[in-house]
Amino acid sequence: MKKPISINGQWDLFYSRFSEIYDEFSYHEDSNNKVFNFIKSEVDLKNKIFLDLGAGTGRFSLLFSQLVKKVFAVEPSSKMLEILKHKIKDKKVKNIYPIKKNIENLKLPDSSIDIVFSSWVLSGIYGWQTNISDYELNIKKKKIKSIIINLERLLSKRGLIIIIETAPRQYGGELQPVIMGSSKDFSGNFTGWFAKKFNFKIIEKETIFNFDSVDKAARIFGFVYGEKVKKYISKEKIKNIKMGVRIMIKEIKK
Repeated sequence: MKKPISINGQWDLFYSRFSEIYDEFSYHEDSNNKVFNFIKSEVDLKNKIFLDLGAGTGRFSLLFSQLVKKVFAVEPSSKMLEILKHKIKDKKVKNIYPIKKNIENLKLPDSSIDIVFSSWVLSGIYGWQTNISDYELNIKKKKIKSIIINLERLLSKRGLIIIIETAPRQYGGELQPVIMGSSKDFSGNFTGWFAKKFNFKIIEKETIFNFDSVDKAARIFGFVYGEKVKKYISKEKIKNIKMGVRIMIKEIKK
């Protein structure tokens, strides 16, 4: 398959075919570690068994491995896991255990995990479309409900689920109006529905994509979000892109 100029928001294609570019994208995402530092300050991580659900190439797995006892890095993409395994070897990390598994088919012993962490995974299952039928939407909601039930089963007494997702009207961060032609809520307010449905607390944060150069910002961000934003970044000489995120947390009391 010839490499496209841009995946233009085709996230499944991005994850399955372009793991190297994803790794670059992930590296620059949350460049100030706002998400990681907040969780580190608010959650007791010492001696915890940590499940990184949809670990990708391991950005968060590697960060949290410094603080927890053990990390299970669950990722369905073989290419993503290969990159993570190389990082584990290069950095001589001993407490990350990669698992090739789809989120819907994850099977681990009951009460075996202290913290479940997931970044930008559930919204992909829910979907970013705003024009799907009620029937299709209900199927997606039922799938997410099934996933949450399974995750709660995995958690130990007073275990935590921590979900990171894009805030409403932040698809591509502050560049959403350029990408979409408007500031409409392209996410369909997934996080609002999710937090209310499953009783998660929402914490709003603003993070940043900090690129080394305008060319790199245009190349990577443009590959993900489309030629329109690539041209805009080049024209306006943008290296830093702000993005609103929602950190959603729930304690499971058994």
